[in-house]
Amino acid sequence: MRMASGSRVRIIAALFGAVLVTSAAVGWVINRTTDDDVSVIAAGPDPGLPNGGMSSEFDGVALPTTAISSISGEQTSLAALGGNGLPMLINLWYTSCKPCREEMPEFEKAFQELDGRMSIIGLNVQDSASQAAEYADEVGVSYPIFVDPSGAILDDLEISAFPATLIVDAEGVIQHTHLGALTADEILSMAPAELGG
Repeated sequence: MRMASGSRVRIIAALFGAVLVTSAAVGWVINRTTDDDVSVIAAGPDPGLPNGGMSSEFDGVALPTTAISSISGEQTSLAALGGNGLPMLINLWYTSCKPCREEMPEFEKAFQELDGRMSIIGLNVQDSASQAAEYADEVGVSYPIFVDPSGAILDDLEISAFPATLIVDAEGVIQHTHLGALTADEILSMAPAELGG
């Protein structure tokens, strides 16, 4: 039995309409995605998992030689910052990341409590040095801030969710990468026991 021409046209029109509606819905979802959505994905690991849900892909890897600069413009590298005899936390952030902004005062609290017994640095991976410096001043951060406006470190360490924190030993070797926001107590718990963690 052959389908009437009018029926075929109605079926094609209905299918075309369904495609348009689906495309519009997908576009709406993509446009509604925010930094908060990314942080929810990053914060997803179950704290009951080994390493508290930390990524382990780069465990045991030395800090890369990725070029970064201080907010005053002095050039250095992540590798040059590590291996100074102190364990270190490197917090990766950018100014429009809401969970990153909320986490920074927690890093400041931990930094003050550790009192130089463990290094903490912030690494902005998107903004200019002046934007990073302005925001750090606004938040009241006193630990060192560095910038990687090109985001090269993100490729080197395959980081795609924020905030992210590298836990580095005294020799400059990455022990863990934590994805998601941390509290001051969680940050302090990452310090070796002899440092009060």
